[in-house]
Amino acid sequence: MPTLRKFATPVVMGAFLLSATTGVLMFFELGQGMNHLAHEWLGLAFVVGVGLHVSTNWAAFKVYFAQKKATTWPVVGLFALLLVASFAPQPGQREGPSPARMALTALSMAPLTVVAQVAKLTPQETLVRVKAAGFEVSSESQSVADVAGADRDDQGRVFEAIFKRAAR
Repeated sequence: MPTLRKFATPVVMGAFLLSATTGVLMFFELGQGMNHLAHEWLGLAFVVGVGLHVSTNWAAFKVYFAQKKATTWPVVGLFALLLVASFAPQPGQREGPSPARMALTALSMAPLTVVAQVAKLTPQETLVRVKAAGFEVSSESQSVADVAGADRDDQGRVFEAIFKRAAR
């Protein structure tokens, strides 16, 4: 336990700093780079750190929650209610994928000739761009999904190559 005690509080402090900073940046739409990814994935370090902190200080937590403090249970209860409420759908929220996701999925299944029309390119220009991005294309009747496979990142790279405008 002494080894865990050395790491529990610093992990909680560091994870809180990361989670709080990236959360505030995202709230004000100032997040950039890998802020969102760090907030989601490294925020899990916060959970681990709190778990370590609670486990190493369990005796103190038991004493604290056994006391009849006027604020402890109402505050914990309020956050429990907020957690439950967070699962309620937002007014006007649609179920299922977004229209943009549906359109992108449909476009990824369309032949490259159709994607070329949408991008205002000739099929030949489209094939050149896709090949220049490192993908093998055997026919303009292939779709982005055929060329890139099911991986959405690879499909995104194909779309990026097709829709990228020449520098002016």
